[in-house]
Amino acid sequence: YNRVAVVALGYRAADVPTALDGFGYIAPQRTRRDVLGVQWCSSIFPERAPDGAVLLRAMCGGWHRPEVVGWQEDRLLQAVRSDLNQALGIRAEPIFHHLVRWDRAIPQYHLGHLERVAWIEERTRRHPGLFLAGNAYHGVALNDCTEQAKRVAERVLEFL
Repeated sequence: YNRVAVVALGYRAADVPTALDGFGYIAPQRTRRDVLGVQWCSSIFPERAPDGAVLLRAMCGGWHRPEVVGWQEDRLLQAVRSDLNQALGIRAEPIFHHLVRWDRAIPQYHLGHLERVAWIEERTRRHPGLFLAGNAYHGVALNDCTEQAKRVAERVLEFL
């Protein structure tokens, strides 16, 4: 699993000089930046921020920079603000920020993963009523997990 720190930041919309028309951005791995990527939460989900405000969520650490997750909060916040300044031109102080550290955030699939999952699934079929789901099996993205949850829920209904 990768270690990831997630920093949510709120800004006044007037303090964000770049149009946030999109999902966000991901930093190329080869740059080894402190920030893996930033989601523009209030663009994706407008109800997540009041009118005149912007909500951003920065992910830091990951496979190449796990030490970033252990940084002091002030240092981590400064790294995120520096990245936002560079990428989006945001120089203002955030209205608020909230930090969450995940020591086991993103599973890393290694060679042979699909075979291991097939082996696990074959064995769970031997135990009626046992159902497994999660980001460690068929994808780490939210849409992968929701699709998997839907399939498992259908199997649970069939079982009942």
